[in-house]
Amino acid sequence: LVNSYRWVLVMGGAGVVLRGSAAVPVIYVSLLLNQCLPSYIGGDTYRAYFLYCEGTPLAVAVRGVLIDRVSAMVALVVMLALTLPVVEGLLKDPRFHTAMLIILGCGAAGTAGFFSLDHLPLPGRVAAIGALQQLAELSASARAILLHGGRGAAIAILALCVYLLSGVVLHILAAGIGVPLTLRDSILMVAPLVLLTALPISVGGWGVREGAAVYVLGNLGIPAADALTMSVMVGLCSTLVILASA
Repeated sequence: LVNSYRWVLVMGGAGVVLRGSAAVPVIYVSLLLNQCLPSYIGGDTYRAYFLYCEGTPLAVAVRGVLIDRVSAMVALVVMLALTLPVVEGLLKDPRFHTAMLIILGCGAAGTAGFFSLDHLPLPGRVAAIGALQQLAELSASARAILLHGGRGAAIAILALCVYLLSGVVLHILAAGIGVPLTLRDSILMVAPLVLLTALPISVGGWGVREGAAVYVLGNLGIPAADALTMSVMVGLCSTLVILASA
């Protein structure tokens, strides 16, 4: 529901009226497709296709979906930056610290580069390439929607809420099987877990999520069997909720 309202706000900023009653079922179907394909490819393609079938120009539909996805990734980078100093105190593995710093640096550089694509000093012939023009328009639209006014602030808060709620779910599941994982630690672990799961190297994050959970939660002293159980429960709960709602 939070994802749906965020998407509604993003599309409103792009000049497209998207009702919440229409956005919610589309989000559920897109989440179901994400369980069947690597990363977010299937779900985002479906969302853009839905908007196109509803009369939105294809370029605007794709742009809106991409900006919504960017808002989620930027929020993840921000959350990682805010929590990494505390996480480093909990997880003592220097390799993990190095990897997270590299990811954070790449995320920050990628975010800055994305929001300034239309200001790059490109030669006239290069700048006239259609694909680069579309990227420039995407960058300008993203800046206008995400970095200005109350709409951008609301989108940022909603994007962060998704990850905070994920931490709450992880804490509840841990309590359900008797694992002593505090709410604070659950929220702190969300950013690295989501980052690793988002890599497009598995279907629906299965396998990668479990490996990441065993490694990250294991550094908190949680036995591998319990960490694996929690990760599988997260995946199953998500799938069951999506199937029941879609």
